[in-house]
Amino acid sequence: MQAIFKSIILGSIVATIGLLSFWLVPGYDLEENLGLELLFKVRGSRPAPDNVVIIAIDKVASDYYQLPNIPAKWPRQLHTQLIEILASKQATVIAIDIFFKDAKDKTNDQLFANAIKKSNNVVLFTHLKRELLNEFGTTPRTQAAELFNIERLIYPTPVIAQASKALAPFALPKYPAKVSKFWTFRIPAGEIATLPVVVLQLLLSQHKNFIANLRLLEKINNITFPRLNSNSSNQAITKFISDMKDWSKQNKSSITEIVNALYSGHYNAYFDQNNKKLLLQFFNLYNAYNQHYLNFIGPPRSITTITYDAVLNNKLPTNFSFKNKVVFIGFSERIQPEQIDNFNTVFSQKNGVDLSGVEIGATAFSNLHDLNSITTLNHINYLLLIAIFGFLAAFIARTLSSVSAIFTLMVISLSYFGLSYYLFNTYSLWLPIIIPLFVLMPLSLFSSIGWQFIETNKERNQIRKAFGFYLPDSVVNELAKKKATVQNSQNLVYGICMATDAEHYTSMSENLTPNTLSVLINKYYEILFNPVRSNQGIISDVVGDAMLAIWTAHNPNQSLRQNACYAAIEVQHNLLKLQQKKEQYALTTRIGLHSGNIVIGNVGAIDHYEYRAVGDIVNTTNRIQGLNKHLQTKIIASHDTIRDIPNLLIRELGNFKLAGKSKDINLYEIIDFKSNSTPEIKQLIINFKSALCDFKIGNVELALQKFNVLLEIFPTDGPSHFYKNYCECIINDKSYVKSLWTGVISMKQK
Repeated sequence: MQAIFKSIILGSIVATIGLLSFWLVPGYDLEENLGLELLFKVRGSRPAPDNVVIIAIDKVASDYYQLPNIPAKWPRQLHTQLIEILASKQATVIAIDIFFKDAKDKTNDQLFANAIKKSNNVVLFTHLKRELLNEFGTTPRTQAAELFNIERLIYPTPVIAQASKALAPFALPKYPAKVSKFWTFRIPAGEIATLPVVVLQLLLSQHKNFIANLRLLEKINNITFPRLNSNSSNQAITKFISDMKDWSKQNKSSITEIVNALYSGHYNAYFDQNNKKLLLQFFNLYNAYNQHYLNFIGPPRSITTITYDAVLNNKLPTNFSFKNKVVFIGFSERIQPEQIDNFNTVFSQKNGVDLSGVEIGATAFSNLHDLNSITTLNHINYLLLIAIFGFLAAFIARTLSSVSAIFTLMVISLSYFGLSYYLFNTYSLWLPIIIPLFVLMPLSLFSSIGWQFIETNKERNQIRKAFGFYLPDSVVNELAKKKATVQNSQNLVYGICMATDAEHYTSMSENLTPNTLSVLINKYYEILFNPVRSNQGIISDVVGDAMLAIWTAHNPNQSLRQNACYAAIEVQHNLLKLQQKKEQYALTTRIGLHSGNIVIGNVGAIDHYEYRAVGDIVNTTNRIQGLNKHLQTKIIASHDTIRDIPNLLIRELGNFKLAGKSKDINLYEIIDFKSNSTPEIKQLIINFKSALCDFKIGNVELALQKFNVLLEIFPTDGPSHFYKNYCECIINDKSYVKSLWTGVISMKQK
């Protein structure tokens, strides 16, 4: 339950960050600049619409006619010829994206106007001039003044304008840097319809069933639409569009109900598929959204494009016909230095060639006609999707293990992107992808891993601390890092073993309560543990009053042997100080040291294991420790352990075959640090060495004499007492044969 609660918390945090990103980044701009572009790049070009064609004025056509590559400077008789050709070839609607601002030759202007009038399907471009004015309607002198965005139409020369079926501007949003949207109506200009809207409305009005469909809808829904005059003046279509826009603002719910009914099939009994599409095209023009995202066809010239001269010279593509096509005429250049009416889009080329204004206009018309403008979720659903995605991603990442979370989130990311691409490519529906996939998904993963790492590290430290009371740090680290298990955590290493035993522990324990004894023994072990740990030793085993400490390495190591020897001396120093203070827990302690190969690891079976050192070295160390009791010494170490260790005050004790052992071992007493030596101790060592040499070579009588002399000087010396007694036993032993003498003392007792 606690894990689920933490997952919910992280999910809520990430979801909140996802929502905040849309105000702080802001998110819509990020999605438009990166996400929408990515979807277009992945999708690539799509098939060109078969009912739209562009007639391009470009460098090729300009050079052919030896004219400037500027449409406004072309003679109007060429346009007259083009309109007549298109009319004869039954083009449905002709949209001219050229601004005929000034009057030229009166005769040619009139001929051009006559051709437009006769064609009865020409929409002319009108210029939209934008001005920033102050409250007095004049240009402000300072930037601080309050500004008003005013847009006004500048019409073509009257004789041409009056001949057209309709006039319409076509302006594009230039923010952000790349064009991605188009306006259907320009509100600052008086909510006037733009060129793609007018062209489509003109096309729809020409359909034989258009008026009949509207009348039938009026009857079904008991409503009345604005009327479209049948006269051919350019005011008729423009007025109808304006009236319909006003009506749609007052009847938003009616339009919504009609559109929903058309999509749901509620009107199937009244309209076939073609007529339903006709109505959807119509009502889509007047919905509440004034901006539409462009569903680009592809790079420049993706829409069927024919140069101006090719049309006039009838050099058309094979099997090509203008019949029933909407024709856009305008400047569309393929050579970057020649471009003048170009816009940066997602399909702008590396060579600098952009989409031209007429291509974007034709694309916008095609989007409206085919009902495939890029759409996105409404504001609430958009943010809800972000929040749900962030919550689920973080919840899953926090609930699963890191590896499972990474795999699962990768699958979710790929699935989400695949779904986004499918909806974009099939239904022109644009879902957010940058925030979910490149912000929330990594944030969910890394925050979850970070949280789990902090928790795991905290738990690991707690485990380390707990295990540290029972296991060496190295083993705890291996277990924490999962490098070892209880069963296989065994290693053959070189080790130095220290075995200790306290004198009089049994008698003391008999006279104390368990609680008091527990306190005292813990204090006693603190005296032993501190020197061992400070000298990098490991407490391997503690049983009653006995301790086994080890120092391990992969290979024989003098520094480890030195640490063990120094630790033994420090233990005795600490005990001596506390004994002088009469501390009850400062028990006299015997220490044995030995070195060699040992197996260190967990020993046990089934469900009970103990971490300890195993091997003959361990057993021998305990025997060496036990020898202290016989020799009345405190620290005994094997020769291999003390060899070449600096600053040790030692004396050889001889060769001993310890109880239960078949081989003898050369042992030394560690008396103290050499720096603490006194003349008396030095003399003791010298005299003892002399007596021991005689003992080793079999001069037992002489050795006995020397041990007796030594005891007169050092009457409490334990090893001298031991050898004195041993020599006397040998001399009194009738089975003693000097020729068989080895100088090795065999211990029968531990």
